[in-house]
Amino acid sequence: MTSTLSKDSSTGECTIVAPNSTTSITYPGVKSVASQEDINTFFQGCTAIRGDIAFDYSYSGSFSLPGVTKINGSIYTQRNDDWPVSSSKLKDYETRGLKAVVLDDLKEIKNFGIIGVPNLDTVSMKQVEKVDSVDIFANLGTTVNFPVLKNANYLFLRGNVSSLSMPLLETVTKELDIIQTESYYKWESVSSHRSLGIAFDFSSLAFAQRLMLKGNFTKISLPRLTSVPSHLSIHLNQTIEICLPALKTVSSAYIGGAVSGIFSLPSLITVAKSYPSGLVLDFYDLPKDNNKRVFVDLPKLSNASDIKIEGPLTGVSLPALDILPTTLILKSTIPFDCDPSRALWDRLATTFNASHPDSKSFAGSEFTCESDTDATAEPTYLGLTRKAWIGIGVGSFVWGLLSCVVSFFVWRWYVKRRVRIARKYPRVPVVRDGGVRSEGGEVIPLEGVAPVPASATGGGAKP
Repeated sequence: MTSTLSKDSSTGECTIVAPNSTTSITYPGVKSVASQEDINTFFQGCTAIRGDIAFDYSYSGSFSLPGVTKINGSIYTQRNDDWPVSSSKLKDYETRGLKAVVLDDLKEIKNFGIIGVPNLDTVSMKQVEKVDSVDIFANLGTTVNFPVLKNANYLFLRGNVSSLSMPLLETVTKELDIIQTESYYKWESVSSHRSLGIAFDFSSLAFAQRLMLKGNFTKISLPRLTSVPSHLSIHLNQTIEICLPALKTVSSAYIGGAVSGIFSLPSLITVAKSYPSGLVLDFYDLPKDNNKRVFVDLPKLSNASDIKIEGPLTGVSLPALDILPTTLILKSTIPFDCDPSRALWDRLATTFNASHPDSKSFAGSEFTCESDTDATAEPTYLGLTRKAWIGIGVGSFVWGLLSCVVSFFVWRWYVKRRVRIARKYPRVPVVRDGGVRSEGGEVIPLEGVAPVPASATGGGAKP
């Protein structure tokens, strides 16, 4: 038997009655819908619905509830004995699946869960301000639009969300997970749409009990987030900037990915617990992007039970750390100066021993600083790196050019000097008859100069 509907004509509230029940029951029933026509017929005239609405796997097209402002229940994809969908039905399911959920008249709903809908294009609820949970698992580039949502207990977005708008979201009291790398049951026909990058910009979010971001993001900006009492986890698949300027306290945190430049948590003061991770910053290099470098700046961090930082580190700054952590582990994939970190550890250990002379807890503390110089050493030729050879080549070219310029100016100076001397001291044309030849060709004898004999030249005197 199918569900029936009990309607209060004075208020417009409709209650879904479960099969085999003659009256409204304490817990709402479930209405399984297969088409928009089915919805329009069943919920005609309703402005509020008490009960759950489930999508049948044969549902085709878009879904909306015109005029309905409140659902005291849930909307979700139906689970039945055929789940997961068998391979023989997979093609039909993909082509006939749910395309969009547009509930722009809706203001209140308890739970919304759309899982296993490979062709879902749009989810829009323009007036909903508060929900208990939202769970969307999409495989195509789904657009998710909750422009006035302020509060949620659970928020899960998984698969491939191409556009996400929740600009007014302030509080997630339990858990916020956005995972951009998974494909639900690996639908082959949508594999090319996997790993779409989105901008995660929650400009109003101030509190999340637990926060996980994983996958491809073009931006992560949480300018007002101050506290994550449980675990903070960020896994990146590409190099982006992470903006967490107001974050002060976390229970534990893992941030990993291809981060480069300066990574800073400028307001972080406390990492309260070591479980599950303490504070772990794992900045690995992408295979095709191995020139990335990162400087870690934690200017206000004063208390963290465990600190582990790995990656292509150029430096780690912990100027405010004043409580000896249980572990401080630094591992760099490039040459790294461990002396400042060693000096910090020794200072904290000395202070701890002075204030706890009878304590044995320091015995279990661990400091490790490793610099893997071999892993990033450049190949050499005749003992010199490629950059050194380039430097030599450029230097040789510049030296040769300067030498040519200097030689040219020296030559010009020499020529000009010869011309000046020739003008100042002109040569006197002496002839062999002991005189000089005048302009008219006449030989003018010079007194005291003997004529040059003709035999000395092998011929007679010239007229």
